[in-house]
Amino acid sequence: MSLTGFLHAAHLGASLPAHRGLVRALADPERAQRRRLAVILGHLARNQGWGAMAPGASYEVFREQIQPCTYVDLEGTLEAQRNSGLALASPARIRWQPTSGSTSRRKWIPYPPVFLSELDAAVGAWMVDLALRHPRAFRGRHYWSLSWVPSELRQGGMEADDLTLLPAWKRLALGRAMAVPSAVGGLPSNAEAMLASAAWLASRSDLSLLSVWSPTFGFALLRALSEHREAIAETLESGSWSLPLPAPRNRKAAGLLREWDGQLAAPFFAELWPRLSLLSAWDSAGSQSHARQLGALLPQAHLQGKGLWATEGVVTIPFQEQLPLALTSHFLEFRCLATGRILPAWELQVDQELQPLLTTSAGLLRYALDDCVKVTGFLQRTPCLAFQGRLGGTDMVGEKLDARAVAALLEALAKEHGIRCFTLFALESDPPHYCLLAEGASASLHGIGSALEAALCTFHHYRLARELLQLGSAEVLLVPDGAAFLARRAELRGSTSGEAKLQPLEVWGLRASPHQLAQPSPNSAPH
Repeated sequence: MSLTGFLHAAHLGASLPAHRGLVRALADPERAQRRRLAVILGHLARNQGWGAMAPGASYEVFREQIQPCTYVDLEGTLEAQRNSGLALASPARIRWQPTSGSTSRRKWIPYPPVFLSELDAAVGAWMVDLALRHPRAFRGRHYWSLSWVPSELRQGGMEADDLTLLPAWKRLALGRAMAVPSAVGGLPSNAEAMLASAAWLASRSDLSLLSVWSPTFGFALLRALSEHREAIAETLESGSWSLPLPAPRNRKAAGLLREWDGQLAAPFFAELWPRLSLLSAWDSAGSQSHARQLGALLPQAHLQGKGLWATEGVVTIPFQEQLPLALTSHFLEFRCLATGRILPAWELQVDQELQPLLTTSAGLLRYALDDCVKVTGFLQRTPCLAFQGRLGGTDMVGEKLDARAVAALLEALAKEHGIRCFTLFALESDPPHYCLLAEGASASLHGIGSALEAALCTFHHYRLARELLQLGSAEVLLVPDGAAFLARRAELRGSTSGEAKLQPLEVWGLRASPHQLAQPSPNSAPH
């Protein structure tokens, strides 16, 4: 057995208890979840300064005493904790993980060690199930990408090393089985990190698993490999580069890159990564078509969709070819979007559309995610969910824009530039990007566009998606008559004028682009 295979085997062996625990939980979700709640409340009660709930409280007492919350409710407390370097849920200094916010543009979520163990329970169960179904995926190098951060945070000293989300011994073991060294996470810019990642991936002919969050990030990696193929080939040939970390070397891969015309095509990637067995990426809601396209470029790999993972915690994981609840990680509740009732995991029914609420050892109690999920069936007695999209926001590639925050942005933009802002459209083009529809004169169009892009880049995940080239630059469409534009849009949709009102943030779902609708109607009278 190779060293890489041995390290995978050691990791899988240590993850067997997590796998067995989830298998047992699937048969009795109520028992598993009540136990998980008791463990979480017990942990929180043992930490000085935490008095939210008494240990041993039942779920019925818990839901009576603790009200559902959002980040807005916790923001002041969490910011004070982050500034002190501590968290109420943990006596030790911890990692704080950034994500997109609504009012704050960036949220900071505490990641104490006990919370990392909750995530590891989900990862361990998932990995063992993967190994049972796709054993070839564990015979070579892995690439996992989860926690990239904008360059401004890198330059502030924050590393984007995904292995830091695992317990210490696993970081040591799996670090040697990864295709890209963890030192890449310490580079000062995402452009450098992307180039280094592409070069290391090109050097790994034994790559067997490629895990990305959005499939558009997978495309960004492949495009970086194409655009920089000459420079990467030179690095692989010489084993040196200008970056402040060791360079990869693989003369055979260098030859393949020099012969490549740069077109993204399946035959080239099959020759570069002949042992690639598994591709993991979002494949639901807006990511569905992108996932199919990425899978077509890497047909030697089985495409597996991810479950619902948020920065705040995990809701579902891929398991036995379904997406059951991660029962052994956090305590899970769901707000029924049809009735408003909050239900525990064991009371869910098929076809319900729901909003998840998480209770975790990080100190988030009944924390509402801005996601919509639907119950598709059951694995044993445990509900399986499909991600339907964001609630009150958009998320084409992981940018997680919030409608409330965008509404405030448009109001400020309108006041500054003397225009009337209608909405910000999400355009699923190539590349995906946003378009602001506004009414006003076109004289200051460039200034408005620059101001729009700068404002959007204050959102954590939008800025990251722009730096990783997952999103194109936002554009502005100024129309002289907004009412006429809305009327044409309503007519094209077959709706009444009363249904033409726009929301601050929308997905443009028409075949015609907003620019086409902005053109004068062919039936309009000449001026």
